[in-house]
Amino acid sequence: MKEIDYYKNNEILENSYYQIPQELFINKLYKEKLNSDSKILYAFLLNRLSLSQKNHWFDELNRVYLIFTREEIQRMTEGNTDEGKISVY
Repeated sequence: MKEIDYYKNNEILENSYYQIPQELFINKLYKEKLNSDSKILYAFLLNRLSLSQKNHWFDELNRVYLIFTREEIQRMTEGNTDEGKISVY
């Protein structure tokens, strides 16, 4: 009988993916106004939002909130926010 190969802690991210809504590529409103880096940032934000939901980060009106600093965004986008490629407000 073959031994089971278990995932190790450092292997978990190998099968984790970011999701980008197709709407951002199909809808003229987003397709023409958002560059690819901005769409990737949107995927990062969606991922962070699901983490916030899992941690029960809701305000008094039951809205999910997230914390994503400019520094984290710059690190994840390799500094593209400095070049004006991604607008962060």
